[in-house]
Amino acid sequence: MLKRVQLVSQIVFFILFCILFFFYNTFRTEIGSSGLALFLRLNPFITLITSIASRSIFVPYLVIGIVTIIITMLMGRVFCGMVCPLGSIIDFTDKIFRGREKKKQPLRPSKKLQGLKYVIMILMLILAVLGITFPLFMDPLLLVTRFFTLLIRPAVFTFATIIPKLNGEKLMANPFVMQGAFAGAISAFILLLIILLGALFDRRFWCQYICPSGAFFGVISRFSIFTRKKNDDKCNSCGICCDPRCPTRAISGEKFEVTSTAECILCGECTNDKRKCCAFSFSIPVLTSTKGPSIGRRQAISGIVSGIIMAPALARKSPDKKPFVPGPIRPPGAVDERVFLSRCITCDACVSACPQNALHPGTIGDDGFLNWNTPKLVPRIGYCLEDCNRCSQACPTGALLPITVEEKKTLKIGTAYVDHGLCRPWRTQYKCMICARKCPYDAISEKIVVDERGKEYPSPVVNRRKCVGCGACEYYCPVKGESAIKVYAYGEKRKQIPQKKDAAGKKA
Repeated sequence: MLKRVQLVSQIVFFILFCILFFFYNTFRTEIGSSGLALFLRLNPFITLITSIASRSIFVPYLVIGIVTIIITMLMGRVFCGMVCPLGSIIDFTDKIFRGREKKKQPLRPSKKLQGLKYVIMILMLILAVLGITFPLFMDPLLLVTRFFTLLIRPAVFTFATIIPKLNGEKLMANPFVMQGAFAGAISAFILLLIILLGALFDRRFWCQYICPSGAFFGVISRFSIFTRKKNDDKCNSCGICCDPRCPTRAISGEKFEVTSTAECILCGECTNDKRKCCAFSFSIPVLTSTKGPSIGRRQAISGIVSGIIMAPALARKSPDKKPFVPGPIRPPGAVDERVFLSRCITCDACVSACPQNALHPGTIGDDGFLNWNTPKLVPRIGYCLEDCNRCSQACPTGALLPITVEEKKTLKIGTAYVDHGLCRPWRTQYKCMICARKCPYDAISEKIVVDERGKEYPSPVVNRRKCVGCGACEYYCPVKGESAIKVYAYGEKRKQIPQKKDAAGKKA
């Protein structure tokens, strides 16, 4: 029975994730909170890390996380077994690579390796205390969102263009075909391949040994009241319930009545037997029949030391980036850069919400290690629409604060600059002015330039006060290769975080 419940739950939540990702987040046009953002907030570990790193508490997000924590404390790791989309994908691929494994007992890694995920969890908590959220790219919900954004979504859009009528013009108009995949698509594909190929070593390899969220849920599910009970009258000590049937080895191979609540994901494999030698039920947890997480002094010290050692390396700026070189162009609604980096969990929800394919994940080579996978505007590929605010509505952690279309006009994400050495009117007295015609903010005007023969030519000049850095000018610039007008993150005006007021009406 529990096995069927798990299967139905996995299908329902995976379909829900797909609906929220494609039909609510990608194609949404109305103003409102993104459903995908609500789904990402189901994991309280994300809220905990971002709250610690940014030194702030997100009350709406905290409420959703508390509900998940309460359910986990009562039911155990139900999130991992029945809700997590990555877990559902891993279960599916595990059956392809390993089969059912009822009789054959394969070679599995040492159970001591399960302590690695607790080391990673402690490491991430230490880094969060030091204001760094970078390792959150290992969270399962964020991984699935990134895989869908960088791999699945471009493929779906491309095939949706190819299949209907095989229209060549329509195909070439597709932004994913014209510009290619996202910069991080290759690394995302390699990471996905590594996660799925973990099935060659063990079932639920990622969940057992690496996933930090799984470790967090394992700690808070120590005294869950929904646990497995062994039926002594029907148990013949065959050991089939523990190995190889149990995918996470939550049942002790020496004492079949002992179940590790920290490892059990309520998959129902152990109860999927006609003899009904064990079953799940609500009861007060007994220490003789339940076992806690495999975390000890060695794992705790390893996590703390690793976090302290990694912090300086992660916080160090790229040595080849000069101080005056501007950073990435952040989406509208972004908070101050320091707070932005402490809140951004690199989920790429804002990237998937952008209708112009203008937002892309940052790369190590161009943006530095700390900005890796954080969103940035790439105007040469796409520009920020004047009446669009989807990215700010999609952010689940407050790195991008929700803004209205009217409020967006008062914000500034960058400033455009004309390169006179590349611009045709400035360089060859060629009549162009496409950038001025395409600018939605009327920030580019004509300046009459007189050549050596006394002939007058109109050339583009940017009004920096009117320019908001949308990138339309750079996108439409006809110069091949590098654009003659470029947008940089100069003069940006970020969204201010609302401050609480005391009883006297003064800001705290």
